[in-house]
Amino acid sequence: MKEKKPFVLPDSFLKQLKEFSGGGFVLIIFDEDGNIKVYEEADTSKDHLALSHFGADYFECLMQNNKNCTQNHFFEEVDDGEDEEEEDHEIT
Repeated sequence: MKEKKPFVLPDSFLKQLKEFSGGGFVLIIFDEDGNIKVYEEADTSKDHLALSHFGADYFECLMQNNKNCTQNHFFEEVDDGEDEEEEDHEIT
């Protein structure tokens, strides 16, 4: 039985991505087994630091947005059952 080789992004692709990036990139993908693979490249330490900070800020915002969406969804479900009672007691 022939053993399956793990998928690896070709170096030629990564080199082209770096050429088009204007300083560097961070690429996060899932491999065929569902594992996360991270490819990163930067022209200078300054570019690497900028990518790191931007990435951290981006993912912090993404996590906060996901948290807000989850909370909003939860509170909408809770509020749906309470709205009818509150409407009956409104003073006009």
